[in-house]
Amino acid sequence: MRLVHVQFRLAVDLPASERISRMLLPHVIRHERVEHISVHPGTDRRLTVGFFISAATPAEAEAVALAVVTRARAVEDGFRFAEVTGCSVAPLPDPRDVSRANRDGSGRSMRGPDPDTGHP
Repeated sequence: MRLVHVQFRLAVDLPASERISRMLLPHVIRHERVEHISVHPGTDRRLTVGFFISAATPAEAEAVALAVVTRARAVEDGFRFAEVTGCSVAPLPDPRDVSRANRDGSGRSMRGPDPDTGHP
């Protein structure tokens, strides 16, 4: 699973985040394996859309996210004049670290041991 962030600078104000997600979903093609879309409004008409995509490589995931955005921009009035200012795969935490988080109930997240040395 890859998380791709696509950043926009908007020409017009767009509706609420859940409506933006619903505007993008019809432009996803099944074989692209987009699992979820999240929307994060910013300031000054900036917007970040997160695409969770099952893809073998970061480049494949970025290509899928840009394809969805391109299709949406062609027909959705709110996106027609939006400028894409960035697209990149976001780093996700190592699952081993997440599974070790909060074992002692302290609320702290602790890195796992280094595989070579056995030390944290």
